[in-house]
Amino acid sequence: MRPLRLVLAFLSGSWLYYVAVVLVGGYMAALSVPMGYFTYFGPEHKEFALAVLSLFTWALPVGGLVCAGFLALQRLLSPTPSRLVSCLALSGMVSSYLLLATSPASAGLWQPFLLPWWAAPSFLAPWAGAALAILLAPRSWVALGHAHHAEA
Repeated sequence: MRPLRLVLAFLSGSWLYYVAVVLVGGYMAALSVPMGYFTYFGPEHKEFALAVLSLFTWALPVGGLVCAGFLALQRLLSPTPSRLVSCLALSGMVSSYLLLATSPASAGLWQPFLLPWWAAPSFLAPWAGAALAILLAPRSWVALGHAHHAEA
């Protein structure tokens, strides 16, 4: 059963990246922004307006989704937080990123060194979400379960 869990961790990390970044991120990127938003910031602060917009309408939702998905993945695949499960899920996310970044359809949009500074929150969001999930994972899911049952 252990090898199956390890394969599932990798595939789930890959799937998580695809769902969070491509599907949900694509939906969030398609939201329309009223012209008054950019008028408020003015033409001289257009990049700052784009950075704020990117942070609140794309990076935070996608990062939060990756964090929640990563925590759920760790909980489902391992009775105790496992570095191996985390590493495999993270490697699945990296493989999805590389697959998307090297596809002809990407046309350089996903290459981090070519992105403008205001797009940094969008590029960093899934990785920050995964890092936050690793930091937030309880030391022991079993101890967490016993504490929950003791309260009831």
